[in-house]
Amino acid sequence: MKLSLKNAFLITDSMANVDVCHSCYTDKINVVTRNIDNFKQVRKGVEVYSYVESESDLVGDKICLSSLLLPDRVLDACIEYVLDKKCKFMVCACEDLYTSGLIESRYKLSPIMLLHRMGLLDNATVVGANCIDKEDIDIMAQCNANVVFLPSYSLGKGFGAPPIVFVNGKLPISFGSADNSYNANGDMRKEAYITRLLCNEQARKENAINEETLLSFFGSGDIEDWIKETL
Repeated sequence: MKLSLKNAFLITDSMANVDVCHSCYTDKINVVTRNIDNFKQVRKGVEVYSYVESESDLVGDKICLSSLLLPDRVLDACIEYVLDKKCKFMVCACEDLYTSGLIESRYKLSPIMLLHRMGLLDNATVVGANCIDKEDIDIMAQCNANVVFLPSYSLGKGFGAPPIVFVNGKLPISFGSADNSYNANGDMRKEAYITRLLCNEQARKENAINEETLLSFFGSGDIEDWIKETL
């Protein structure tokens, strides 16, 4: 069985970036865009989310909140929209200590606890998630939330390393390439290679995660082909 990989978070306004990503064994892609009209016709396996930075971005049945630091009027509108439409919901949160600290200072809650208080955490996808702790993970598990880690993007931006080993087995995990700043083609094989190294570093041992588990994070296919493509 040939490799079938997923990019769970590709932020782009260009169909060309989706096509390039698709050429790298990636046939399931969550596209997050500021211009949803560019993606009226997409191939099978592509889901399109509106990237929410203002009230006018609240369109469609799939949205991604860009930040919890947006003005309260935008956050309130987002809460109302998600709860009313029961749409698929992603949120960029806990990407780095600085923005997480700003949110805690403003609301006296961690970003995850704030999402829970807002009523937005149930079945949500938290993107970034570099700065989540045990309490956050516990409440996310209770709410059936999941995480998307962005290895190349998070490391390249200096946000920190995704806590993959810490979260593995506690929450559903998937991976994305964000805006491809540090992965030009959105090639998930590159994200897998970085993930393998991060797991070794976090567990303080070589081969900390077996190849079957690593492949399950990114998709499916023949394990021998997977090893050959990602080493």
